[in-house]
Amino acid sequence: MSSSDVDLANPVGIAAASILTAFVLLVTWRLWYDKAPYLNSDRLPQGWSGGLSRWRRGLRIMPVVAVMLPFIIPDLVTAHSPGTIADVTHAVTGAAFLSGIILCVTISLFNRPRRLVPPHLRNHLGAVAEWRPPRTGNTAKRAIAELASGSLAS
Repeated sequence: MSSSDVDLANPVGIAAASILTAFVLLVTWRLWYDKAPYLNSDRLPQGWSGGLSRWRRGLRIMPVVAVMLPFIIPDLVTAHSPGTIADVTHAVTGAAFLSGIILCVTISLFNRPRRLVPPHLRNHLGAVAEWRPPRTGNTAKRAIAELASGSLAS
C-alpha cells in the first residue's frame, strides 16, 4: 500500500468515536442534572439483568467514563503517525484511562470521591457497604463499654 492510498479504518474510527463521545456526553449531562427519566436509580430498565446494585454502580461511574472517552479521539488521529506526537498522545491516553479506571473502581466500591458522582446519587451506598450486613447501633462503643464494665468474659 502506498502513502497516497487512503486508510479508511482511521477516519471511520475517528468518526465513530466522535459520535459515541458526543452521545455519551449528552446522556451524562442529562444524568448529572437528573433530567433523564430512563436513567432512574430506583428501578431497573427493561432488559437489564444485572440487578439494581450493578445498575446504580454503572450510573455513578458514568461521568468518569464520559470524561475518559474524548481521550480516544486524539489517539486515533495520531495512531499511524511516526515519532514523538504519537508517543505523547499514547502516554496521555494511557494515563487518562489508568486514572479513570482507578476512579471507577473507587466510585463503584466506596462511592468516593463524591464530587465525581452525580448529585442525586451521592447518598447511595458503595458496593462494599451494600455487601456488608447492616450495623445495629454503635458496636465499637458498646464493646468498649462492656470491656470497661467487665461484663465480657475473657
